[in-house]
Amino acid sequence: MGVLYTPSEVSKIIGISKSTLANWRVTRSDGPPFIRVGGRAIRYSANDLLEWLEKQRRTSTAG
Repeated sequence: MGVLYTPSEVSKIIGISKSTLANWRVTRSDGPPFIRVGGRAIRYSANDLLEWLEKQRRTSTAG
């Protein structure tokens, strides 16, 4: 699985707020995949995060 990041770390890495990450988790939107550890702690796999970031790559702001 590799390195696991906390929501605080991910928010700094991708430049969004922790509350946006939390909203993405609740709404099951297109946010990065997450792992629930011990029933409460949220973590993000570095590999999953990199994959998700690559999928966000765009060449235009249209559509």
